[in-house]
Amino acid sequence: MDLIGVLRNRYIMRQRRDQIRREQIYNNRITRRQLRDASNPFTLPECVFQGIYRLSKDLVSALIEDLRPFLHERERTTGIPLQHKVLCALNFFGQGSFQKAVGCDFILGLSQTSVSRCLDEVVAALNRPEILAANVRFPDSEAERRAIIRIVVEVATSNYKILNVLARYPGSSQDSFIWANSAIRTRMEQLYRAGAECWLLGDSGYPEEPWLHVPFLNAPEGSAEAEFSSQLKISRSSVERTIGHLKSRFQCLHVHRVLMYSPEKAARIVNACIVLHNKCLDARLPHFEIIPEDRVPQENVIRPPPAEGRQRDRLLREGQVVRQRLVDRLRQAAAN
Repeated sequence: MDLIGVLRNRYIMRQRRDQIRREQIYNNRITRRQLRDASNPFTLPECVFQGIYRLSKDLVSALIEDLRPFLHERERTTGIPLQHKVLCALNFFGQGSFQKAVGCDFILGLSQTSVSRCLDEVVAALNRPEILAANVRFPDSEAERRAIIRIVVEVATSNYKILNVLARYPGSSQDSFIWANSAIRTRMEQLYRAGAECWLLGDSGYPEEPWLHVPFLNAPEGSAEAEFSSQLKISRSSVERTIGHLKSRFQCLHVHRVLMYSPEKAARIVNACIVLHNKCLDARLPHFEIIPEDRVPQENVIRPPPAEGRQRDRLLREGQVVRQRLVDRLRQAAAN
C-alpha cells in the first residue's frame, strides 16, 4: 500500500473513533438527562432530604414558589427543571462541595458548568431586594426593637435570627471599620437622637458609642460595672451561637471551606445563606450540630474607634454616660 493509502486509512480510522466518542458523550448526556428528569428528590425520606438539601421538603417547595418569578423556566425539553436548579444550589450551600461534586449528585446529574449556572441564578434570586427585605429585616417599630439585639458584624436576636448583614468586606477587615461603614450604625444613631431606648451590645472590637455598648475594661470584681460586663458577654454569646448554627447548616461558609469565587460573588452567597437561615428559623426546623472552629477570642482585643479627633472623644464620653445609666439601672434592679 502506498503512503497516500496509509494516510487515508489512518484519517478514516481517526474520524471513526471521533464519531464513536461523540456518540458516547451524547448518549451519556441523554441517559443522565433522562435519569435527572425522571428522578424526584421529594420521594426521599424527610431526614435524608434535609441531610442533603438542609431544608425541609415543605420549605423547599415554598422557596421554589418564592423564587419562581426570578428564575428562568426551561424553554426546551433539554433544559434544567426549576426545582433542580434550586436543589442544586441548596446542595452546594449545605455540603460546601466543589461544583463538580455537586453535579455528581445521583439525583441531579448535572455537569460542572450547569451547576455553575444554576448556582449563579439561584444566588441572584435570593439577593433580589424584595427577597432580602422580606427575610433579613431590622425591626422598625418600637415594639419589635424591644427584642434585645446584639452585634458582631451580623446583628442577631437571641432566637438566632439575623436581622442585618454586611458581607461586602473581607474577613481581614476590622470590626470597628465595618461598623463605621454600615447602614445599621446610621440607623441606630437616628433612633438614639429621636429618643428611642434601643442599644446594640458588642465586644471590645467595637468602639463605645451612645447607641453601642461594650464591656468595661478592668472593672473591679464585684462592682456593678463588672456585673454589667458579665451580663453583656452572656447576652452577646447568642451571636456566636447564631453564626455557628448558620455555618453548620450551610457548610460552604464554614472556616474549613473556601469560597473560591470573586469577593462580590462570595458576598452574595453569604447573603443567600442568611436568607435561607432565617427561613429555616421561621419554619422551626431543628438546628444542625455546631461544628467547632479554631478561633482567636476577641474579648481583650482593642481596636481603634471609627471616628477621629473631637468627634471620637465626644461620642466616647456620651457613650460612657449612657452606659453608666444602664449600669445604675442594673444596680437598682439588683437592690430591689
